[in-house]
Amino acid sequence: MNPQNQNNNNLTNEWSTLENKLFEHAFLVFPEETSYRWQKIADRISGKSAKEVEEHFDMLLHDVYEIEAGRIEIPRYANDSSMLLSN
Repeated sequence: MNPQNQNNNNLTNEWSTLENKLFEHAFLVFPEETSYRWQKIADRISGKSAKEVEEHFDMLLHDVYEIEAGRIEIPRYANDSSMLLSN
């Protein structure tokens, strides 16, 4: 594979906070039994294909398994401390 293409693939695999929020919302709107679920979710996220959406879901699912198995730590986000203070 051309290194230039590999770098471009890495860039397209990154998801912004907004894209993740759109994914989360659409994921709830279109339950598992929905026909063409990944395409319908992708239609709500500019620039993402059905394949990218499904791969993103698979990656998130894998991360959950790894966290539950204790192999990786729960990610800390910039606003974690503010969430703790508001609870």
